Amino acid sequence: MRSRRPLPSARWRSHTLCPAADAPRAAPDARSDQLDSYKAARAAQSKCAQKVDVGGFDKDDPFNVEEAVKGLAVKRVRKPIDQKAGQMSANKINFVSWDPSSSILVHGDQFGYVAVTNFRDYATPLMSAQVKHDFNKSAEFLSADKIAVGSMKNTITIYKVGDEMASVGMLPSSAPAHDGYVGCLKSLNGGANLLSCGGDGDIKLWDVNKLKQTRTFIGHGDTHGAGDADSLSFAGNDENVFATSSSDETVRLWDMRIQTSTACVGIYEAKAEVNSVALHPSGLAFAFGDQNGRVAMVDVRTMEKINEGKRKVQINGKQENDKVTKVCFSKSGRVCFSGYESGIVGCWDLLTPGGYKRKIEPCADTGLSKDDLAMGRGQISGLEVSPDGTSVAVASFDGFIKIYA
Repeated sequence: MRSRRPLPSARWRSHTLCPAADAPRAAPDARSDQLDSYKAARAAQSKCAQKVDVGGFDKDDPFNVEEAVKGLAVKRVRKPIDQKAGQMSANKINFVSWDPSSSILVHGDQFGYVAVTNFRDYATPLMSAQVKHDFNKSAEFLSADKIAVGSMKNTITIYKVGDEMASVGMLPSSAPAHDGYVGCLKSLNGGANLLSCGGDGDIKLWDVNKLKQTRTFIGHGDTHGAGDADSLSFAGNDENVFATSSSDETVRLWDMRIQTSTACVGIYEAKAEVNSVALHPSGLAFAFGDQNGRVAMVDVRTMEKINEGKRKVQINGKQENDKVTKVCFSKSGRVCFSGYESGIVGCWDLLTPGGYKRKIEPCADTGLSKDDLAMGRGQISGLEVSPDGTSVAVASFDGFIKIYA
């Protein structure tokens, strides 16, 4: 077990996530005030006449989430090709990630195949290749022609994208990237830097060009023993502050501008293993999904829960918690998408009571029975909204990738 490390005692810095340093902290039970502040923000946003990004709807405030998500439908389907067998693969998909143009996805399966597919011309992948000996866990575009791939063998490999996929380096060049699997990757500064988290509970910052680690953020595992860090998220274009989730039952906020390894500026105790986290585009809140089937939204200024919802699934005649595997926000932040072990994707409006609006069933037509789905054989393993906000990519253990728009 790791030794406990002290958290920084300084007050929160002034940035988009936090109030000014001299601003009074809200009372822990001020949920009505929190909701009022969000309503005011929504009213102000409506005056900007910005296009809402879900389902192509243009809505004035109050935004009708239920009406918007009703229009989501499958527009693209891809079952990755097994290069070795030369036929369609039944391999479980482990992840999907969009490129900045919102037209290309990188995805990988349980047998080490990593492919980059243009979903505007999705019949033929731009490139597909096997990453030898690696069970791939995550990937991220660094640029239009370069990706980083994290594996269960603790490595991060940089690949050049073209007619073929060629390795151009590893992070670092001579040792494992993490003392455990690489759970999530996010690029910064136009792909010049990369942030990773993994099975050792650490978060690491990399200089991609120099193939060198520049910083380590430590803290996960200090509250409830050792904990994997499975997910990390930024708020829109703000690259100063990020959130991570862990099996140590916490969500943590970190500020890159604090030049210490314990740059944690906030901890939320979820009281269950947290599988995924997503910062709201405003930077004022985050959503998380946990092992108990719960999706919740938390105000970062008070670290108090605003709203939550829970799903159950029937297994062998018993009602069991449907574990949340992924969460992400729409571009505007009004819709929170959640992926479940049962193969369901939920659409939530976490700013209103009873915020569950619709379920999407990407595995319904893939030959899996209800019992198969209840046992996790269609588990949602990838869930990401495109950067332009017009599409949602869903990948699952049934071997399919589906695009909803």
